[in-house]
Amino acid sequence: MNIQTITMPRKEAHEAFREYREAFRRDGQARDAALMRGYKALAKGRQVIDLGDVMKVAGVDELQRPRLAICRADATRCRLEAWQDGALRFWMDREGGGHESRRFVAVPAGTFSWPTNTDVRWALRKFFAIVPMIPPRYRPVSALSNFHVLWEATWQTEPPKDPMLLRRLDGMLFAVLAVWDLSELERAVLRR
Repeated sequence: MNIQTITMPRKEAHEAFREYREAFRRDGQARDAALMRGYKALAKGRQVIDLGDVMKVAGVDELQRPRLAICRADATRCRLEAWQDGALRFWMDREGGGHESRRFVAVPAGTFSWPTNTDVRWALRKFFAIVPMIPPRYRPVSALSNFHVLWEATWQTEPPKDPMLLRRLDGMLFAVLAVWDLSELERAVLRR
């Protein structure tokens, strides 16, 4: 999977991290906290993505489904819920009520553009994607529910090939923790 990432030399990122950490300690601004977490990830040599931008650039396929999917790492399936304004939610396993915000990842209005003659909210509900498994060498030691997986979605039939393990930093910012290719055996097990 080839997506745009935010990178920076580690030394510069570490200096920026320290600067924003001090600003956050002094002022307690949420933006400073978000920047502090982002620079900390970059200082550790991680890549960072802006999910909204990544989804917008990837776009949709011929059936108006997003080319990429994201879901919590402990999910088995990912379902879609879309709005005409271009917003979309990626639900883990099943849809739920709005109060279950840990069960979905939402991308903001304007991320996608749908044809005006399509009731996208109902058109996309029938689709699901298989959430990739995380090989043991990449599994975090803490709960999988604290992480997300991003992948090129093959809606309904085929398991993904080359996912990314992510950790949310703030809002639409995620740190890339691992990228791997699923083996044919792993993909066969996911098909079951």
